Amino acid sequence: MGEAGGTKISQVEDERLLRYWKASDLWPRTKEQETAIGGTHSRPSIFANFCPEVVYERFRYFATSLTQYSDEIDIGFAHARLEREGVPLHHPSWSWSSFAPQHFTECPIYSVLERRTSRPPSGISAMASPGLELHSEARSETASGEPMTKPRSRLEKLSWIAGIVSAILAAVALLYTFAMPRVDGGVPGVTQTAGPAATQIGHVGGNVTIYQPASPASEKKVEEKLAAVFVSNTIGGSIKYLETILGPAKRVLELRQENREYDVEGCKLTLAATKEGTVVAMTLVVSPSCTFNWRGILPNHSSLPQPNHMTFGDAMKSSGSWTFVTDCLDACGNAADPVAELRIGGSHADGWLMAVLGAVIDSKENLEASDALRKKLESKMGRDWVIDGKFQCDYDLNSSVVGVVESMRVNFVTIRAVDSGSEPEVGDNAKCR
Repeated sequence: MGEAGGTKISQVEDERLLRYWKASDLWPRTKEQETAIGGTHSRPSIFANFCPEVVYERFRYFATSLTQYSDEIDIGFAHARLEREGVPLHHPSWSWSSFAPQHFTECPIYSVLERRTSRPPSGISAMASPGLELHSEARSETASGEPMTKPRSRLEKLSWIAGIVSAILAAVALLYTFAMPRVDGGVPGVTQTAGPAATQIGHVGGNVTIYQPASPASEKKVEEKLAAVFVSNTIGGSIKYLETILGPAKRVLELRQENREYDVEGCKLTLAATKEGTVVAMTLVVSPSCTFNWRGILPNHSSLPQPNHMTFGDAMKSSGSWTFVTDCLDACGNAADPVAELRIGGSHADGWLMAVLGAVIDSKENLEASDALRKKLESKMGRDWVIDGKFQCDYDLNSSVVGVVESMRVNFVTIRAVDSGSEPEVGDNAKCR
């Protein structure tokens, strides 16, 4: 890490540690196992096969590998998607295009170092670095030359106790992981909980969530706040009034309009407003506890299920008019997950309010539906046509998605006026000109 902006250790210490570890059987035997930094000399951008504690000390994430975004265009697309989905600011996706989270107990050599009882290679036992214990049993010999194990030191005993406690905690984490319900979909790499509150500890997949269902009082508070926001007069209303209900924004972004992010008892809500403070759109990332009733915002669609239980098929069946939009179907890159949208409402009877139902293409059902649509369009129009995104232009995409995308599950909902200008209309992009 000294080559990537961290403080370098002295050459003498570096050589000492290199001799020590090269003599160990834990030294990597293949290039794939070696720790490596990629990129240019002035801009290292790939960090691979690092101990998670080292990455944490440098970047404040427990991970073994990190890859930065390739350029500002990729960063811009990713940040727009993260903002739309209400991803927490501490999530690594704001800074890294890919990452491999890892708790220190998942490190492949951790258990070896923790439980090893053999001596280090001859001649280098005194070189062990501070803080790293190769738990060797002190040994002596009897008069007959037979080895005799000395009583373990207090430090070794404490280490064994700590190991047992760690194993118990890991077992509890796994028990909760498989025993409690889990909701997939939504933000990549982030596990949604059954309630707004949850405690996270490490596990094999990166993070494990011990589910703590929200108390009835907390759930009622969330329901009341969201019900007060998701009413028809919010769009066109005052941001100052809404903040008497929501409290101050946690984050403010200046994009095409001012986007203010709120944490509503664990629910991610974003309000878009003009510089004068008039609300023009609002987006909620849905989860089991983060939802609302359609009756308050679009009463003509009150027969729809609440957004946290919705699929595109629900809206397509109940709404007389809808529009399907997606930004990518093939060769989408890795800067951000593609998103599909189903737009309903927007008529005079709806008060000119439109609901944009968003599905992030990262869960099993959403991926399968998107892939089925891609294959259908490629068989009809050719792959180059799909890669170029021509389906976003003057093309009747609605007729193609019937019978294909109904299983897509809603991950977020945006409410806006049809003339708010918060999003370009279909065909309003460079690909169609």
